[in-house]
Amino acid sequence: MTGSFGYFGAMPLRSLRKAIKHAYLYLRQSILSALPKEIFGGELPRQIDSLLIISQRRLGDIALEIPALCGLHQTYAKATLAVVAPSVYHPLLTWACRPDELFEYPGDRLSTRNLVATLRREQWQVVIDLTTDYHLAPARLARASGAKVRIGFECSGRGHYFNIVIPEAPEEHMADRFRRPLVRLGINTTDQAPLPSLPEAPPSIPVKKPGSRLTGIHPGATHWTQRWPADYYAELAVKIHKAGDTCVVIGGEEDRALVEQICRMAEGAVATSIIAAGVLELAAAVNSLDVLVCNNSGPLHLAGLLGVPTLSFMGPTIKERWWPRSPAARVLRRDDLSCIGCNQTYCRIRTHACMREISPSLAYEAYKTLAST
Repeated sequence: MTGSFGYFGAMPLRSLRKAIKHAYLYLRQSILSALPKEIFGGELPRQIDSLLIISQRRLGDIALEIPALCGLHQTYAKATLAVVAPSVYHPLLTWACRPDELFEYPGDRLSTRNLVATLRREQWQVVIDLTTDYHLAPARLARASGAKVRIGFECSGRGHYFNIVIPEAPEEHMADRFRRPLVRLGINTTDQAPLPSLPEAPPSIPVKKPGSRLTGIHPGATHWTQRWPADYYAELAVKIHKAGDTCVVIGGEEDRALVEQICRMAEGAVATSIIAAGVLELAAAVNSLDVLVCNNSGPLHLAGLLGVPTLSFMGPTIKERWWPRSPAARVLRRDDLSCIGCNQTYCRIRTHACMREISPSLAYEAYKTLAST
């Protein structure tokens, strides 16, 4: 189906899918809430010997949960710490948290059965599921692990699978939410040990001119609605180049076409492009920058973890949950739009105004302010 009919014809289908999803989640919560539930009634162990963490599944979430994981490892230094996470992020977790074991996040029933069998061979004292959305698979995995203490977040009936349930808090920042299991265990400190040194930046990172800044652009995001337009990024790169700063465009393999498009449109203003081979190479590249310009996506929160100043664009993302916490972060957001923060993967008003109405000139003025601090 093509043309405007195809676009508008998809709208009722989206509405139908949304209605079905809401009905399913309501029914699921009603059923799970009515079932008998185990409640942890004893005292939490003062000494924990084994701790299993079920991680989030995206880069931004993992970057924000790393301080909590480091806090757990600091507090229970002698305990065996294991993390279930997508293997693509294992190098980042190994670098930042030094877990004793890493398990691949299961992708189908067979891998789930194999992981459950592996986990049951070990005596887990505490399991913490950091999943904050409605997905049940991580909650089921937590219960199947056999841990005596199971801590997790309520969402659409997920609390049934835990014996210590953390209630929903829709407007809570994700970094604070990931710390709530620590508070439940009596860990109230927000101090974090310094992160280890990263590997050297990729050799393709250019040497900046004396007195100039090395600025990176990362144009990718999970959903297109989160992305500032490619032609805007190219225009901003030209302005940065004319100001005497060195500009590079960074992305992963999934961003290659977008990176190459921006480099072509910028017509020589970009010193080089970098397609990171993995998450640690991406982290090393970001760590080498003076400023990162990006969308509200994983690299933004990775930069915050690394202490790199950022200029970012926020549109459909929920501000209360995902606003960057770094004091060296500048955010451009159209708060005057009635649909801002819609949290949708499509534009209901069909203009993408939350991004398109943030001009490259406005972004460059914000960049100058950030770069001068």
